[in-house]
Amino acid sequence: MDRRRALDILGLTSVFVHDDVREARRLAARRLHPDVGGSVDDMTLVNQAADFLLGEMRSDASVSNGDQVSGFHRSNFDGDGLAVDRPSFVVDVLPVDAFEWIAASARIVGQIVDEDPPYSLEFLVDARPDRWCRLEIVPDAGSSTVSIIADGHDPSEMVPLFVHIINELGSVDGLTDVERPPS
Repeated sequence: MDRRRALDILGLTSVFVHDDVREARRLAARRLHPDVGGSVDDMTLVNQAADFLLGEMRSDASVSNGDQVSGFHRSNFDGDGLAVDRPSFVVDVLPVDAFEWIAASARIVGQIVDEDPPYSLEFLVDARPDRWCRLEIVPDAGSSTVSIIADGHDPSEMVPLFVHIINELGSVDGLTDVERPPS
């Protein structure tokens, strides 16, 4: 995805701030989300456009070390230099409930910096600005598939931690086990 296409998808001008991208993503979701008559493909494009523009705003997110950055191979990165683990794990509840479990887990792991319930959550691991994570929640036949995007560390490190915390919290409330999807 290029900058012009991302701006067109979100209806933004070439001058914007983080909150403009976030608001444009919300407005587009109100029109294009599958729950309101849109399609999964439309929402994927909206999320890709927003992630592209937000990634552009993070100057430290660029790949500057050839094929390797912080020990990650370039193939583990999206087009913006952010490490990606898709899909990371599946929670056997609808996105609204999955978001609550994930938000509770993120509060244990670090500091939440941005929420777009029930489909995404951004947080700083251990409240460190150099360890940013975004969790994206996608409905999947009565369950929720969660993907982790990270800057400053390998997102697959977060999977066992989130699975463990959600299973621990869920055992109190009767949530079924969270699993990593087969590769």
